[in-house]
Amino acid sequence: MYLQTITANNSYKFSCTVNGKRYSTTLYGNYPACQEKATNIRQELKEAASDGREVSLISDRVKDVVAKPLTLSEASLKIYRRNWTYLKDGDRKMAHLNTIIDTIGDIPLKDLTTDKVEELAEELAKDRGLSTVNRYLTTLKTLCNKAYHNWGELNKLPIFPKFKEPQGRVRVLTYTEEKVVLTTLSKAAFIVLLDTGMRLGELLSLKSQHVDFNNSSITITSDNAKSGKRRVIPMTPRVVEYILEARRFTEHQIRESWRFARERLELLNDPEFVIHACRHTCASRLVQRGVPLLVVRDLLGHSTVQVTEKYAHVKQTDLVNAMKVLE
Repeated sequence: MYLQTITANNSYKFSCTVNGKRYSTTLYGNYPACQEKATNIRQELKEAASDGREVSLISDRVKDVVAKPLTLSEASLKIYRRNWTYLKDGDRKMAHLNTIIDTIGDIPLKDLTTDKVEELAEELAKDRGLSTVNRYLTTLKTLCNKAYHNWGELNKLPIFPKFKEPQGRVRVLTYTEEKVVLTTLSKAAFIVLLDTGMRLGELLSLKSQHVDFNNSSITITSDNAKSGKRRVIPMTPRVVEYILEARRFTEHQIRESWRFARERLELLNDPEFVIHACRHTCASRLVQRGVPLLVVRDLLGHSTVQVTEKYAHVKQTDLVNAMKVLE
């Protein structure tokens, strides 16, 4: 970095080299102030070069650094590199942002208004549970807070809605609903989700080395599990048959198939009929067929058995049989 006095009226020539490219401009003020400006400009140039943005310099009487507006994808990459790379759920947060970009486009970050966020939330809620939508919005809010408070890339923070999440009810597919779901193009993916209780994200992250046909099992690695715990799921005969085909589908294809099933079943207005219901269905069927809660917990990768207890629905026949012990 180089500062050279130009005139007696407190102006200095600034120049520096970043990634082999030379930058220069004129700074105004006393020497300590210009030195501080020069340090900040050099740091911003390095950050812009790291993020792949084009930067040009003009006199600081107009503006020190002029850069193209940061796009949503550029901002996502920036926060991932600086803050999320070593987080356990960093990749999941990045996946949230990628889905958001697919939904509203790679718009300039400054165009992310409250109206745009509400539009995004409505679109996400069309084929996702409200709890899931809330998590996506929380990730985006974290990005916006960083851009506003630390990067100076947002002039105003948008307001983020928060959906009221349903309490107590677990949406389980009936066998009639399952038959319709399995008539879609993504039949193989839904069979795997229903018979393993995997989350959709876990299926999409599955690699060939995670499928063991010799032992008829699937391994969910700690990196891909929401709980951060590795688990092994035995495969049913139909999972063995369909797992390879299931891995070929994209998230978009699977969601489109689910939307088709919702239309056929006339359940477009049921906010709880989402893909995650396949996981609820698997857990509920296991519990209802006598599998101990601790085993179900480990199969589904729940953090505690209390999470699994919501699937322990009490049937009237269970109550009758329980009272027989008193006879």
